[in-house]
Amino acid sequence: MVHGLAVQSGGAMRAVEPAREWTTIDLWLPRAELDTRQRTLPGGEQQAGGVVPTQPRTILVVDDDPLVSMGTAAMLEDLGQIVVETTRVTKP
Repeated sequence: MVHGLAVQSGGAMRAVEPAREWTTIDLWLPRAELDTRQRTLPGGEQQAGGVVPTQPRTILVVDDDPLVSMGTAAMLEDLGQIVVETTRVTKP
């Protein structure tokens, strides 16, 4: 998962051999350039900080850890999204 995130983001990762019971992952991601210009939204409304509100989307949250799933779902709902939660499904 970490490698996929790094590659999709134009970054890189390095896994260090475990010294004890854990593995260290170094993750390098490109720096994001923030657009802080004023934007004009439909209707002439101004929005600062480069964040333009969008229509809510329906997002499926899947994780095998219920706490991670609940936290992610709560964050997305706070951002105005419609969330459907489920647990990880494995083949029989």
